[in-house]
Amino acid sequence: VAEYRELERGVRDALQKLPAMQRAAVELRALGMSKEDIAEALGVTPSNAGCLLYTSDAADGARRCVGGI
Repeated sequence: VAEYRELERGVRDALQKLPAMQRAAVELRALGMSKEDIAEALGVTPSNAGCLLYTSDAADGARRCVGGI
């Protein structure tokens, strides 16, 4: 239980460091949405959705915490 809380805190901290659009993209991906669906939800191109998912060090940390998205 303590390990789960620590992991949850790490994910929350990493996500809070992201700009709003990147945070939204990572959260939507963690919910199982495809890059195309994320693009539609955020009003960007699929290419831009991919960039939002993969461009920051904080996003790298968040992806590792939520299972390598």
